[in-house]
Amino acid sequence: MGAFACGYLLQRKRGSAQILATPHAASSAVTERDPAAALLSFLAQELGISAAAVHSPDLRARISVRGIPVALCERTAALFEALQAERYGGPPVADAADRLADLREEWRRSLPHSGLSLPPRA
Repeated sequence: MGAFACGYLLQRKRGSAQILATPHAASSAVTERDPAAALLSFLAQELGISAAAVHSPDLRARISVRGIPVALCERTAALFEALQAERYGGPPVADAADRLADLREEWRRSLPHSGLSLPPRA
């Protein structure tokens, strides 16, 4: 019984590693299905905060404190607000997935850590 459990866990662990090896493909699929959720997740990860904390009136300030240029802060916060409004019955956001992909790329170029994600906030 113990050997079976170890083999199952090892196989499961290998499968997880394989899934994690292709984050871009998974990320693209999520972005296409639900850009609002994808942007929420992206911001939480990049800012090192919980997803619930992204929903705050000081989102622009949180982004700018992390070293992102002001114009990119504004575009990011505006897209986040528009996607959240759309989710709750507001007007549809045209090309949301493409706009999100462009924002992600701009964030990566703008990060002070040579393209790496920001470390979590202490």
